[in-house]
Formats: sequence, structure tokens, C-alpha cells
Amino acid sequence: MICSECNGGCCRRFPIDISGYDMIKISKALMIDYSYFVDTRVVKEAELEKIKNNNIAMFKFTDDSCESYYRFCLKKIKSKVFPDIVSCMFLQEWNDNLLKQPDGENEIIARCGIYECRPLTCANFPVKFDLSGNFPHITNPYTDAPKIDHPGLDLCPRDVKNEDFRPFADSIVKSLTLYNYEEKFFKDLADFWNTEPKSYSEFYKFIEKIYNNRLSSDKS
Repeated sequence: MICSECNGGCCRRFPIDISGYDMIKISKALMIDYSYFVDTRVVKEAELEKIKNNNIAMFKFTDDSCESYYRFCLKKIKSKVFPDIVSCMFLQEWNDNLLKQPDGENEIIARCGIYECRPLTCANFPVKFDLSGNFPHITNPYTDAPKIDHPGLDLCPRDVKNEDFRPFADSIVKSLTLYNYEEKFFKDLADFWNTEPKSYSEFYKFIEKIYNNRLSSDKS
């Protein structure tokens, strides 16, 4: 599969947006506090419209008098092999001195350190539903993404083809369906929260209550 040849450019290049579902899943799987891995990023005025169109949930908090919107992402740290850029804090990176590229450079190896509980947006990249929300299709980061002259930000080692993902079609469709549901749920949750925002310290108790109860039934 093409992803086995990847060096993690997407884990360095993009903000990795996460939903409440992702937060709770990672926290429980790794037994770590949200504050360890969750980054609240201020949404700049110039980004607002684009983020709204991408259905990314944005929250307001009383800590700053609700003056800004925030999005939730995985934290990033300085890359171990490219110290001039940052990478997802869970990306494992190393130089393998035994593996040489044709140009003589050491091969850079990078793998997800939380693969089994990685966010849904990571699990589905670069596959997405079309505008109708019914037909999954593969995007091609190798040709479609803007080129950046930095080896740590290269996205795919070659053209992405249907054959790369066809053996996993069933699981991809299931994962995409879950992703679309959770994305919409988290955005609706943001709209609800923003009607009466509270402080950031109250947010995680709020989402835990919502997610823990959303499948419960009232039998009274």
C-alpha cells in the first residue's frame, strides 16, 4: 500500500483537526489527560469562511470574552529530523543509516505512534465523500496539493491510484461514514455550546457528558 512508503508529510504539513469522539478515544486508549495532546488554535479572521465551508467545528470560550473562535487539533512539536518545522506530537521519526536513497541521502522513516486510535481524519486521508455525501473517492495529494520546497512536507511518494485502496474498500466506506457522522455531530455540538459559551475548563466535562450519554435510552 502506498501509505507504507510515506514519510509523514501530512502529519507535519496540516493542522490535524479532532472531534470530541477522537479526544475521548485517544484519552482512554493512552490513559492520558486531554491537555497533554489537545491544542486549541485560534481561528484567524481570514480563515473563518474556509473553515466554515469545511465543516470544522469552532468553539467560543468565556475566558477571552468570546471574542475568538477556536478549533481543536492534535498538538505539534518540533520535528526530530526536520528541526525547522513541526510535526504531530505522535509522529515517530528517525533516520535509518542503513537505508540509502539513490542520491546517497539517508532515508527518513516516519510512522504514526497511535495508529490504532488515530483521529478519523487521519484514518481516512486521502479518501473523502463527494459533495452528495454518497460516493467515496480518492484525492491525489501527489498532484493536487500545492508544492512546497521542503522534504519534510512532501505528501505522497507517487501518484495515488484506486488500486492502492481497493482491497480496503469496505472498511474505508465504514470509516468515512463514521467520520462524516462525527464531524457533523461535533459541529452541531459547537453550535449548541456557542449559544451559551462557558470557560475552557468546563469544556471537557461537557463533552464527556454528551458523548457518554448520547446512546443511552430513557426507560422511565
